[in-house]
Amino acid sequence: MLTGMRVAVKTERCGGFTLVEVIVASFLMVIGFMALSGLLLGMMRGADLSRRTMTASGLAQSKIEELMQAGFADAAGGSETVDSYYTVSWTSTVSSVSTIKDVSVAASWVDHAGVGHSVQLNTMLCEERSGAGSISFTNMPVFKP
Repeated sequence: MLTGMRVAVKTERCGGFTLVEVIVASFLMVIGFMALSGLLLGMMRGADLSRRTMTASGLAQSKIEELMQAGFADAAGGSETVDSYYTVSWTSTVSSVSTIKDVSVAASWVDHAGVGHSVQLNTMLCEERSGAGSISFTNMPVFKP
């Protein structure tokens, strides 16, 4: 018989989270992951632009070296497509001094968003007095994002 005893009932809250707390925490985590994914996408786009700019610079430099090897008389304008992605075009004009040609080589491409980019290298070729080849004075890169 338990007639004179009091039974104490604890009404304290047990350890754990309520449903509202779990929903709020989940919502904040989703917002954080969305921000991180945007940051990751921006980093990937930047890395792609950097890689393509370096490739275009290499193509333009190769064309300048090819024109130098061809010689002063054979350095003329033209255009070609490389890897069906880059367009390399070049011009060669005689400057005010008849033994110097201004050469400009541009490598251009269109990215996945439809935005055009190009890298332009300029140099000057000088005709050697012996007539065998040419000398490059300068190589000035011009970047046009």
